[in-house]
Amino acid sequence: MHADIRDYRPEPGGVDVAIVMSQSFGYFDPTTNRDVLGWLAAGLRKGGRVILDLWNQEFFAAHQGERELETASGVVRESKRLNGDRLCVQLDYPDGAHEEFEWQLFPPAQMISLAQSVGLGSNPLLRRLRHCEYAFSR
Repeated sequence: MHADIRDYRPEPGGVDVAIVMSQSFGYFDPTTNRDVLGWLAAGLRKGGRVILDLWNQEFFAAHQGERELETASGVVRESKRLNGDRLCVQLDYPDGAHEEFEWQLFPPAQMISLAQSVGLGSNPLLRRLRHCEYAFSR
């Protein structure tokens, strides 16, 4: 399925698993992020799971700053910084174009609390590296 996650409403109890990969959860404001998680949770069958691949806030707190990435078309300049609970990234491309992205970051306790607030279990499977991967059950 390919859709804007803000518009996606799975049928209640209609799926065994909802997977949000590549740090694509957290792009929105806190209310929308909670709503999205709630819609995914509502779509789960009993015993189903929501799997989230998130940026690890502790990693980025220690790895802020600028770096240059060599590409075939030239150097891309990347700047990363934390602004409260948001990871802000700016990319400047060799052709003069630039992009800005930001994500809400979730420390483990906050993510667990958010999951509980939408009816997901409180004991997630959790793997933490540069990314945090959570699997919450219903």
